[in-house]
Amino acid sequence: MKFLTVVVIVSLTAAFSMSAAETPGAPNAATPPQTESGGTQPMPQGPSPEMIAQFHQWFAVECNNRAWDLAVKTPRTPDESREMLDAAYAASFHWAKIGKPVNIARADMALAHVWAVLGNAEQATKYATQCLEFFQTNPGEEWDLAFAHAEMAYAAFVRGDKEAHRKHHAEADRLGQAMKSLEDRSVFMEEFSRIPKP
Repeated sequence: MKFLTVVVIVSLTAAFSMSAAETPGAPNAATPPQTESGGTQPMPQGPSPEMIAQFHQWFAVECNNRAWDLAVKTPRTPDESREMLDAAYAASFHWAKIGKPVNIARADMALAHVWAVLGNAEQATKYATQCLEFFQTNPGEEWDLAFAHAEMAYAAFVRGDKEAHRKHHAEADRLGQAMKSLEDRSVFMEEFSRIPKP
C-alpha cells in the first residue's frame, strides 16, 4: 500500500549573543532580543501541534516502508538488519503519537515480521499475537487479518511449532484467496509467498 507523503520544511532561526563582559555595552545573554526602536522581540516559537503531528505521520510512514523494504532485501548487511529493526520501532513510536489503534496494530505487524526475519521467535510471537488479537476483534481492511495470520505462521515457523505454523499459514492463504480487491490480493500473495511454507 502506498502512502501520501507530506513533506514539511521548517526554517529554524538561531540567535547568537555575546555576554556583556565580552562586548561592553551589549545586552546580557538572558535579555530578550531588541528591535531597532528598543522594543522587545517575541522569542522564537517551536513548531505548532499540527506541524508536529505532520512530522509524526511522515516519519511513521517512511520508517514503516523502510522496515518492509529492508525485510525483503537479500543479502542484508548487519547494519541494514539493525536499521530494519530500528525503523520498525521508530514507526511504532510515531504511530503511537498520532495514529489510531489500527495503525499501532499494523506497527505490531511490522515488528512481528522483522523479528521473525531476524530469527527471534519470542519477540516475533509477542507482536504477531498482539496484532492478531486486535484484528480478530476490531474492524480493518480485508488484508489486515490475512497478514496477521501470516505473521503468526512466520513466528510459529521460527520457534519450530509445526502445528501452529500449518494452522495460521492455511488461514492466511484462505483469507488471501478470498480478497475481493485484485490489487490487495496481489500485494498480499506476493508478500505471503516469502513466508516459509509448512
